[in-house]
Amino acid sequence: MLNLILSVVLAVFLGLCFKLWPRFQIRVLPGILHNYIACVAAAYVVSGQWPLPSTV
Repeated sequence: MLNLILSVVLAVFLGLCFKLWPRFQIRVLPGILHNYIACVAAAYVVSGQWPLPSTV
């Protein structure tokens, strides 16, 4: 139940951040790239291992 609540709260927070981008004159592509970098970094911190596979 806690995971569900946290996921909803964080999804709403992320949506609000995206809606505020024009107010702070943030361009879309760099903002999305920084978002993905932040997600990979958060996954690395939480799991303790690199989240992306090393082989393609």
